[in-house]
Amino acid sequence: MFYALKDPDHLVRADRARIAEKYYCPFCHAQVILRKGTFYQSHFAHKKQCLSKTALETSEHQDGKALLLMWAKAAGYFARSEVYLQELAQKPDILAKKKEQELVIEFQCAPLSYQSLCQRTTGYKQAGYQVIWVLGMNYRLKSKLDQKTAQFMHYSKKLGFYLIYLDVLEQRFEIDYALQMADLLELRYSRGYATDLNALKEFCQTDHHVSLAHLSLQQQKQQLLALESYVDKIKYRLRKQAYAENITLQQLFKANLSKRYYYPLWRTACFYWKSKIYLQYGEGSSALAPAYIVHHFAYKFAFITIEKRK
Repeated sequence: MFYALKDPDHLVRADRARIAEKYYCPFCHAQVILRKGTFYQSHFAHKKQCLSKTALETSEHQDGKALLLMWAKAAGYFARSEVYLQELAQKPDILAKKKEQELVIEFQCAPLSYQSLCQRTTGYKQAGYQVIWVLGMNYRLKSKLDQKTAQFMHYSKKLGFYLIYLDVLEQRFEIDYALQMADLLELRYSRGYATDLNALKEFCQTDHHVSLAHLSLQQQKQQLLALESYVDKIKYRLRKQAYAENITLQQLFKANLSKRYYYPLWRTACFYWKSKIYLQYGEGSSALAPAYIVHHFAYKFAFITIEKRK
């Protein structure tokens, strides 16, 4: 692991630690050894096997929990890690209490199914806990959004659609917010930082004046160029349906092409699913129930009701 305690409230990174000092595991509190060398990254190791079950976790997850535990205590919470909640049969990464507030923080580094995410979150909330899901670097945003990451998104008027990450090496939260999509273009978002729980709360409560962006002329040209190659890849069946309507696929797609950014709700580009609905249901397709569109073309979200955000 890359972090250890020098004292109960002082977490030290291995590359900044000194050989002469004593350091302790943040979880089992046994003394650990600082290992520094030319050919491997500085880290801490137990003299004997860790008495905590965190020994089976990745170093990112171990160190992230240690940071979150320290930050929760610094924010005035009575915080613990690896507390088994018998009534829920769950062991949250961090369980924190302050007066009447009970908080669960989950640091998710490994893949998690949508069903498990919903089940665990619902269980915590029904038991009276506020829940914060923080993501590891395996969930880092790329040019396109995918289901495994989209399911963790939250929405607020002050941040738009957003995700919260923990960068263990830099010891900070990263908040990717104002997430937006446009047909055939890369995902658009802004990034902010917070160095502890109090700073994260302040960032999330600040109005960042988020609005949907308009496409520049250059971006519209990019769309049309990308559309040409996209049409070439479309399966024969959809092309045949378009010809039956006496329209080419390129004309059909272009007519439904988004002229601005839209909310990151759809796992399929809007121009494609709108065109597909038109070919299947005709001119009355715009009257289809929102629930039908959501079911067939939207991501699954654990914390967002799509119908209100379309």
